[in-house]
Amino acid sequence: MEDVQAMINLSIIYLGQDKKDKAKKWLNNAVSLGSQEAKSNLGAILYREGDKERGEQLMTEAAQAGIIEAKFNLGVLLYDDSPFMALKWLEEAANEGIDEARELYEELAKQLEKQLDLQE
Repeated sequence: MEDVQAMINLSIIYLGQDKKDKAKKWLNNAVSLGSQEAKSNLGAILYREGDKERGEQLMTEAAQAGIIEAKFNLGVLLYDDSPFMALKWLEEAANEGIDEARELYEELAKQLEKQLDLQE
């Protein structure tokens, strides 16, 4: 059996060396073996590269599978484009102990509350 964690670790090394194509190759391999962590990482890369649909899909699958980092990443990446979805994922990440998620959740909730007040 393939060592999924080694694939993920290799992808992190390649990302640190700015070799995204090699990182994505190893993450794709890990995803094909069922790694939710790899889905989260690959999704974040794809989203930032402009493939928002595929990136969001992978991160959502990972978040629904319980990957806390995927929940947080979705909240951060969707913050401007889909603030209500971002709020959902930030709340879940905050409830699982990510302090930064709690701060972003509170900030975004205040912004959305102000916007809704202005519309009334």
